[in-house]
Formats: sequence, structure tokens, C-alpha cells
Amino acid sequence: MVEKRAGYAMGIPVQQGHGWRAKRGVQKSARFQIAIPIEATALFDRFRKELQRHRQRPFLEAVAAACALVATADGEVSFSERARLDAVVESLSELRLFDPHEVVDAFDEHVAVLADDPDGGHNRMLKTITSGTKNEGAADLLLRIGVAMSLADGRDSADEHKVIDQICAALGLAPEAASAAFDALAE
Repeated sequence: MVEKRAGYAMGIPVQQGHGWRAKRGVQKSARFQIAIPIEATALFDRFRKELQRHRQRPFLEAVAAACALVATADGEVSFSERARLDAVVESLSELRLFDPHEVVDAFDEHVAVLADDPDGGHNRMLKTITSGTKNEGAADLLLRIGVAMSLADGRDSADEHKVIDQICAALGLAPEAASAAFDALAE
């Protein structure tokens, strides 16, 4: 069988026969009838992942801010609250794109801001939470994360409930949403 040359795609010869077929080391494009080198496909995948990370960064900041607000509400950040943050990072697909240390670093930065300027930092955290929850379902998810963080140390703190109510108000959720989230996680 004699191969026919169909032309060149990005300087790489492409074979023609029963439809388009690419030579070894080249992948066929799903959208266009051209061959794409494997190296370019890996580069595109990396760009796609970076774009997803960029799009999810505000949500990461919102999660870190909400967790910092709740964790510092009773005056201290306990080990169990830090462990709960790790569990949240591992369980959420939106945050799996990031290195877990990146989320913990954001959390630590928010805790430091709250320690340096409690009132101004509190308002900045609420703004971060609001701006990071533009996607559908993000507000409810963030509320549940905040409630899970408040229950992490095994104590039911009135200060943490107050912060959860403020987060709920900042997200534009009904006040009953917080008590429903507490009831759901308490079961």
C-alpha cells in the first residue's frame, strides 16, 4: 500500500487514507482536521489546567476567608479546625486543582489579617467571601464549609454561630439557611 501525503500540519507530514490519520508522535485534533504534535497537546492541557485554577482562585480565597473567620471567632485556631480545613481541601473538586499548601497559606494569611486588624479584617473577609461565590451553588457550599469548620472542635460556640450568620447575610442567604446547615451536619 502506498501512502499519500495530504500535506503538512505545523511542519509535520500527515498521512491520508481512510479519513485523517496522524503519524506516530502526532495526535489528531477533535475539532479540526489537522494533526497536533503530542508536545503541543500536553502544553494545551497545562494551559487548560492553569485557566481552571485562575477561574477557581476567588473561590479558594472565599473558602480560606470563611474558614479563617469561623476559626478565629472563639479567639483561637485549634488543631481540629486546621485538620477540618485539610479535609475540605481534599474533598472539594474545585480546590483539588490547587496544592493543599496554597490553601493553607491563604488561610494563614487571612488569620494574620484578622489578628492584626479584627474589625477591618472582618469586613475584608466578608467582601472576599462575597466576591468568591459568584458561581451557582457556591454560596450554599461555602455556608456548609463554614458550619463544618465551626463544628470541627466539638464545641458549639455562640461566637461562631454569630460569624456564620454574618457569612449567611453576606452571601444573601436566608437566616434559616444557617440553622438548616447546622441541623444537616449535626445528624
